[in-house]
Amino acid sequence: MFPAWFTGFPVVHSFPRPAYHLFTLPAELRAKYSIKPGDTLHLVDLDRVFILTPVAPLVPELTQEIERLRQEVGLSTEDLLAALGEQREAHYWEHHEQEERAA
Repeated sequence: MFPAWFTGFPVVHSFPRPAYHLFTLPAELRAKYSIKPGDTLHLVDLDRVFILTPVAPLVPELTQEIERLRQEVGLSTEDLLAALGEQREAHYWEHHEQEERAA
């Protein structure tokens, strides 16, 4: 039934799958891997062998780091937005200056 390289898992959990295609991870695994409600998981199908891995969300972590750094250096949100506007304008002219001159 399984490929020759497959030696099995140290712990096998079996659980029924409801008709609406949801499944429940055992509490021991959720605790062991710090999986919380709403976490995104990635499912890989290897010819009837499923691998389920947590997907680490980068945006919330990056947002927290930016906010921490902003507070650390004493920037207000308004200062940050003003600097963003300046950077966007500089980027625009850097990439479109030749087009503007040609027109």
